[in-house]
Amino acid sequence: MTVPADATTRRRLAAVTKEQIEAATIKRLAESSLVIGVHLISVVTTPTGVPTTPPGGTTFNTVITSNKEHIAAVKAAADAPAFKAGLATELGVPNLVVEDATSIVYLAVPRPAAPSGSTEVNTVSFGFNVAADAYDPAATSGPTSPAGYAAALAASLGVPVDAITVTAVQNADGTWTVTAEVDAGDDAAAAKAVKDKAEAFAAGAPAALATALGLPAGSVKSVAAPTVAVAIVAADGATAKDVVTIGFDVAANAYDPTATSGPTSPAGYAAALAASMGNKPDGTPYTAADITVTAVRNADGTWSVTAKVDAPPGGAAAVQAAANQVSAKTPAELAAALGLPAGSVTTAAAATTGVDFVAAEGTTAKNVVTLGFDVAADAYDPTATSGPTSPAGYAAALAAQMGVPAADITVTAVRNAGPPVTWSVTAKVNFGADAAAAQAKADEANSITPADLATALGLPAGSVKSIAPATAEKVFEAKPAATPPINDAAPLDDSGASNQTTAEEEMSAGIIVLILILALFVLLPLAAFFYARNKYGPGKEIDFMRYTCSHSNAAVPFLYMPKEMREDKLSALNSKPNLMNNQQEFDNLATRAAAPEGETEEEKKMRLYFEGEKI
Repeated sequence: MTVPADATTRRRLAAVTKEQIEAATIKRLAESSLVIGVHLISVVTTPTGVPTTPPGGTTFNTVITSNKEHIAAVKAAADAPAFKAGLATELGVPNLVVEDATSIVYLAVPRPAAPSGSTEVNTVSFGFNVAADAYDPAATSGPTSPAGYAAALAASLGVPVDAITVTAVQNADGTWTVTAEVDAGDDAAAAKAVKDKAEAFAAGAPAALATALGLPAGSVKSVAAPTVAVAIVAADGATAKDVVTIGFDVAANAYDPTATSGPTSPAGYAAALAASMGNKPDGTPYTAADITVTAVRNADGTWSVTAKVDAPPGGAAAVQAAANQVSAKTPAELAAALGLPAGSVTTAAAATTGVDFVAAEGTTAKNVVTLGFDVAADAYDPTATSGPTSPAGYAAALAAQMGVPAADITVTAVRNAGPPVTWSVTAKVNFGADAAAAQAKADEANSITPADLATALGLPAGSVKSIAPATAEKVFEAKPAATPPINDAAPLDDSGASNQTTAEEEMSAGIIVLILILALFVLLPLAAFFYARNKYGPGKEIDFMRYTCSHSNAAVPFLYMPKEMREDKLSALNSKPNLMNNQQEFDNLATRAAAPEGETEEEKKMRLYFEGEKI
């Protein structure tokens, strides 16, 4: 790409920069449905220094990196006249010279990690044709059944049988086109291994697959090459939602993440962008509350600002159209819309529609930074409760570096057998809902050296052997069950079933009290019976009870016994009974029981009552 020398006289007061070219390239490719982070990995522009004709111009080289499956579409879009014309318009350089893309070079690059809150699902698919009698969709067992195919393929491919799904479509000639899909989960290496094994079937004779399936020779007619599809799905506890993203870069003094108001504050950006977007799909105006603004500070002090707008179900296209009103503005126009000084916005990218992953109902999200590093054998002691080599010591030291409480850091380690023997330490740092802080700390951690980390941990030099890249991810977990408040004044609800168990009913306080009362009524009389029998001898137990339970107070009729009778019973208890010669004793008792002088009629009735009871 060549920018002529006179380009600075057209629409611009400054020369075209590589950052502007990168932003314009991303924007124009997005118009061809090639989105950065989805179809594109990166767009990097560098000045080449190649002399131009006429002199004074600047030549740039732009490298567009994409996944292999999208690179052909990227080259076709970049070579299209509409893309070149649009790039010239975007940069304000009508005589911009854009050459066709050079040959495609395939490089082995790491696959980008799945977005926070999501996970990869790698699916290997391959198809093959079999004879009409070699597949029976109604069968539940045997080599021609779907279950039989799945079991045979699982054994051949080295995967669990429940990871394979077998379907088939019958062709007009009676043969079957069978499709086998192998779910390798988030294990890309396992997916590649399955694909390699499936390719062996495709490369070899169909007879090899027939043998593996336990089918007669000639049953498999042809085998297609396998393919691997990678899908990004919501992780456990998460759900996906459509979101439209607007991105642009601003000057160092044009954004203040700590400000709560004003044009340089996140709230100020959100309000200004909302005013530029018009109405939401429901017809109401956008407000600052509809837009989430974050920013990352670049090495040169500038800020890369990201504004995200949630799209309601089915409303992504309408939100995208509203966001396009912002991304269609030139940097100067966008700066004016934001209420910033001229030149504050340096580059602007096209608005894109993507997917964010958020906590599903009943779960909560937290942002976790994972730190991994290997230390010497004597640099970690899992049994220690204090000191620099203890898990608590690691947590405290890392907490000081990460700016969080030690309680928010969980440290674990695995001992490596060696030689040499080392510990692989993993520290997970919980930043709660602050995703920006988590990412910033992960970025800071990636710049630390093993020597610096050993110093920070208070360990001897050389204790930290290696450091793995720090990552920030969103983790979802179930919300704790809420404890209902206790309201003593609230009426009891007897409409539902009782929560009391049978064991609780059997051991209730009322039952225990009843048992104790019954025990007293049984045990006390028995104790008195055996006491009287032991002290006074057999046959005197009833007299003992009558004497013990009676009184001589005539004013209280209940259990009343005249004093003389109580004394006689006491004497009888203390004497040895003579059952053969006791007539005189009875006569004496009768004489003493005669009516005393001056006895009233009421007293006589009471005396006779008790004497009759005695007889």
